[in-house]
Amino acid sequence: MHVVPFLTVAVALFGTAIGTSPLVPVRGRVHLVSSLPSSSAQLAPINAALSSAADVSRSFISRGQSGLCGAANSLAASSNDLVVLVGDQNDGACDVAGVSLVHVQFSAPDFVSVSYKSLASGYLKSTARVRSDASGINTVLKNAFHDILLDDFLNGGDVYADSITGTSRGFFSAILPFSFSTLFNILLGGAIAYLIQTYVLVQQLPGGAVPVSASDAAVIQELESFKPAELRAKKKKTPTGAKNVPHSADQFRHWMKLVTEFCIDYMNHPEVYDVVTGFKPGFLYKSFPKEAPQKAEPFENIMRDLYTKIMPGMTHWQHPRFHSYFVTGCCYPDIMADAIISSFGILYFNWDSSPAMTELEVGVINWLGRLYNLPEAFLFQGNVDQSPGGGSFQESASDAIFICLLAARNKKIKEITGKSVALANRDSEHQAITKLVAYANREAHSCIEKAALLALVHMRSIPGDHNLELTGENLEKAIKIDLDKGLTPFFVHVTCGTTATGAFDRLAECVAVAKKYNMWVHVDGAYGGNSWALPEMRATQKGIEDVDSVNINMQKVFLHSTSASGMWTRNQRAVKEALSVDPAYLKPRFEGTNDFRHWGTALSRRARCMKSWFICRLYGADGMREYVRRMHRISKHMHSLLEKDPRIEIIGNHTFTVSAFRLKMENEKEADELTSQLSEYINHSRKLAVTYARPANKSVIRISINHPQSLEQEMNDSYNVLSELIDEFTLLSQKGGIVTNPMFRNDKGVIGSPAPLSSASSSMNLATGRALTPAVPEAVPPGC
Repeated sequence: MHVVPFLTVAVALFGTAIGTSPLVPVRGRVHLVSSLPSSSAQLAPINAALSSAADVSRSFISRGQSGLCGAANSLAASSNDLVVLVGDQNDGACDVAGVSLVHVQFSAPDFVSVSYKSLASGYLKSTARVRSDASGINTVLKNAFHDILLDDFLNGGDVYADSITGTSRGFFSAILPFSFSTLFNILLGGAIAYLIQTYVLVQQLPGGAVPVSASDAAVIQELESFKPAELRAKKKKTPTGAKNVPHSADQFRHWMKLVTEFCIDYMNHPEVYDVVTGFKPGFLYKSFPKEAPQKAEPFENIMRDLYTKIMPGMTHWQHPRFHSYFVTGCCYPDIMADAIISSFGILYFNWDSSPAMTELEVGVINWLGRLYNLPEAFLFQGNVDQSPGGGSFQESASDAIFICLLAARNKKIKEITGKSVALANRDSEHQAITKLVAYANREAHSCIEKAALLALVHMRSIPGDHNLELTGENLEKAIKIDLDKGLTPFFVHVTCGTTATGAFDRLAECVAVAKKYNMWVHVDGAYGGNSWALPEMRATQKGIEDVDSVNINMQKVFLHSTSASGMWTRNQRAVKEALSVDPAYLKPRFEGTNDFRHWGTALSRRARCMKSWFICRLYGADGMREYVRRMHRISKHMHSLLEKDPRIEIIGNHTFTVSAFRLKMENEKEADELTSQLSEYINHSRKLAVTYARPANKSVIRISINHPQSLEQEMNDSYNVLSELIDEFTLLSQKGGIVTNPMFRNDKGVIGSPAPLSSASSSMNLATGRALTPAVPEAVPPGC
């Protein structure tokens, strides 16, 4: 018996990979325990794989987990033995202490997977699921045996020459007789290792191909198992221009592995970065090459630049100390869906351009509508093209709101003029537009103001009540004033979750008033609408059955990493009439199709529905509700910590996942200035990211709960950082006086509010991004 050196192990494993039979990793006896009958055809390839082992015992027991697992644990097996269990999904998972283990599990109708562990590592691994034919079983057993052998060796175990040379493994069994000495093994192993390094591993360098490993082959086989039989049977042809593509499939496979690990590393450990950057504007652009590279660069260069140039200059939204803007999440299903969408290389605008994506969007938008408890009148029913209600995905809430405003405007103009749009003569429409008025809470997001500017209609920003909520009473007062002026009220924008404080307008009251004056009611639930996924938070939905349109953002709370706003309406005809044009090249081949080009201003659209489809299926509705419930719970925990702090006062009510506060001072002016400067001090520290806002003309700091992996402990940590920064700032402010350092004046920082666009909507424009200057010096700056 001779201990084989490492290079010889490499030779043996390489021989196993190219041979036809697996190398059995055993120095003692193989114990085969099966819940399948001895006559089962599924056992044949397993017996063949074990045929080279010198000593194999076989036992057959009744089905059931206790039977298989109990029999396995009752074996008189030594540490040199290998236990092979064979069963199906009814047997459950088994483990056997003190030995190497391979558990072959057949699953209906014709698939197999293997769980295994080596004695040295002691933890279970799994192969991919493959088809349960002889080839598939041989492949998964090869992978398992290979890993067990390598694990034992790399963890300090001995791999014996008899074990290796005494197995039938193809090429090497013919050239390595049992009697060869260890010296020969060393020399041969070194020679083969040199050849592998010279002619195989060199292909992993930039520009070369990466060989498909055994694990990659298993994944490819698993992928094939998902395909229908007729698709697998089709012949594949290599395009004549395949060699003209600059990057091979093998390179892409290798790069995607790196990208996958990058995504996992970043999602699990964003805390290694500063939450906001310390760079000044122009840090990247001023050093950026004037022209794109003339020759292709290695992928490795891009990854290095990603770490050295991009990551340090980012605001890290997934950081546990990022409490700015709004709740935004990211998840693995979302990323996978994005990759698949990109691989399709499609842009769909009508049914013909992508039938599957068009119909998937119809189905998914209905899923989400029901998950949010929207009335059935807002969903597609029967023939989607003739359905009264329906919905679509939009780029953002801004797009959805603008589209609904245009639909409402077009509908009101037709009522006034009594005729449809005529592009050749629009004088009557132009006259009608000059009298149209839209209404919103002064705390509504600035996108409604932008929509009114683009639509050329008047806009009224109405003050909220003491909770910053738009009431029916205040709305009706504003409407009556405009009616007395001879104007035409046509659109009410109700916000469910305002940007500054998360306030919910009085939906039922506003709807009652709007319908009294024949107005379109739109609900901006971009943020707060996500709370309706929870049955216990649907009191704010009262009145939703009588509105005309709704939008909810999936990238807020619902784990979509890129903008995806769901828009629903009970009147899809009004939306389409406002936005439809029909050139000959876009005419549908079939009647009754739903062309989403009629639901927005853009023609080409990205398949956002794929992301929602993946998330809804891999989380399930219950899983998504649990996630939303957890974010609400930890936000309440943070709010309770802020409420107990004697240095600050809370502004507005805590409704979902946002809290707003300001410093307590003797007068309003001092509180406004110091709160504004504190927000800058916090963001300049790069320890925490917050948003500055001015609801009801009061300076506040917003705290939003964002990090999808956080719990109460992370909230405690963030509050402790915030508390320390408030203490530091108080010392710098000279015993409560106003800080005079210009660094903290007239600059709302990385995440602040610009000057208002108009006096009528002075508190509507919130949360724009600004780059940070370097961190605050430790010493007190001059003038403080």
